[in-house]
Amino acid sequence: HQQSAAVQAWACAAVWNLAGNDENSAALMRQGAGAKVVRAMDAHRGDALVQENGCGAIWCLAFLDENAAPLAQQHGADAAVLRAMDAHQQSAVVQAQACWAMCNLAAGNDENSAALMRQGAGAKVVRAMDKHRGHALVQQNGCGAINALARVAALRPDLLRLGAGAAVDRALAQHGGHSGVSTWGRKARARLDDA
Repeated sequence: HQQSAAVQAWACAAVWNLAGNDENSAALMRQGAGAKVVRAMDAHRGDALVQENGCGAIWCLAFLDENAAPLAQQHGADAAVLRAMDAHQQSAVVQAQACWAMCNLAAGNDENSAALMRQGAGAKVVRAMDKHRGHALVQQNGCGAINALARVAALRPDLLRLGAGAAVDRALAQHGGHSGVSTWGRKARARLDDA
């Protein structure tokens, strides 16, 4: 049912739910889940639910560090996430899930982080945070993505030039009482301050 957006959206949601523990996540990757999620996102670029659930599946699969490299480097999950951000700029839920997918793809992998930045990830996160200033989950996940990208010291000056520091500061000022924004915002700010 590759042509059915509804089937693909719910299949991505199932992967997202099933990948909630390391054993399942590794098994899903062995069975081709990463490639199939990216295929669904590519086939249904205009469907926000496929993109939201696809990004959710990618962030859950990429939480297991051993999955992050093949997701991005073999299956193109990084590019799929960034395309979702471009195609669904007005959807806060797509932006939030895409930022968190980016966070997990970048968190333990310098090569993924550099590739994401080359594809415009820093600017896309800042844009999402700017467009959805009132949405705490976008702010939390955007700060998480900035923190993960800024783990690579060489990327920090570019993130600052793109306005990541200002985006984090705005998130903390507006949503400082939200525990997730506070936690990820402070971590991101500390990394950026070490540029």
